[in-house]
Amino acid sequence: DLKNVITETIALFRNTPKGTHNISIETEFYGDSVTDGDYMQLKQVFWNIFLNSAEAMPEGGVISVSMQNTNDAADGMIETRIRDTGPGINTKIRELVFDPFFSTKDGGTGLGLSTVRQIIETHGGSVVVGNADTSGTEIIIQLKGHKEAVSPADPAPKK
Repeated sequence: DLKNVITETIALFRNTPKGTHNISIETEFYGDSVTDGDYMQLKQVFWNIFLNSAEAMPEGGVISVSMQNTNDAADGMIETRIRDTGPGINTKIRELVFDPFFSTKDGGTGLGLSTVRQIIETHGGSVVVGNADTSGTEIIIQLKGHKEAVSPADPAPKK
């Protein structure tokens, strides 16, 4: 369940120095969020994005996470948007931020968002930098969802 992945990652992040330094995290979850995927890898995705957002807001700010599914549409995707109130990413370098070793930070390795893209694409999804209508950065992730949620404790469906 992607909602659980995000919620758990937020709880962990809030207990780190970067996660407690005047950073507020808001969430809005709509609909089911069941997707196939490696739980720990998906946690790494959101961890990397939260860390980048916090580093972009050294004086503090807000990270907003919204998730909704489009299971009534033909594509059946779960869309997650993570937006921060930092300075944003220059449009000239937006396409480069997912490239390995590209960084705008002093001492940055350029592997955080590259890892995000690699994990999401391995899971059959996509990740892009959206056009934030105000300052800040918006990362949009789409992953394949399921029409029916089946928890690990539920028996397998009968054929």
